[in-house]
Amino acid sequence: MLTAPVPLPQDFEYLKHGDYQFYRVFLEGEYLYDKEMLVGPRPYEAKPGFFVVTPFRRASDGKVILVNRGWILGEALPTTKVEGQTTIEAYIRHGEVVREI
Repeated sequence: MLTAPVPLPQDFEYLKHGDYQFYRVFLEGEYLYDKEMLVGPRPYEAKPGFFVVTPFRRASDGKVILVNRGWILGEALPTTKVEGQTTIEAYIRHGEVVREI
């Protein structure tokens, strides 16, 4: 059974302790598409592609976090964008660094 997502803690140090593999969180804010970037190349099933990483400004405190929005084929940035205030749900995974920028 999946647990309900909880707000992403204000203090990221909290996430460095304990087991938070696939810890469900949500946060409200807005994507900063003008700062979006491609990370790679990262092949998948022998096809060239990239991870799309988009900064997200949290509404509660203005902190900006990087959101890995997934893998895309080639180098074209996605055209589907959610404008304005939005709520996103995400999973925290081991091996990914959570830090403030």
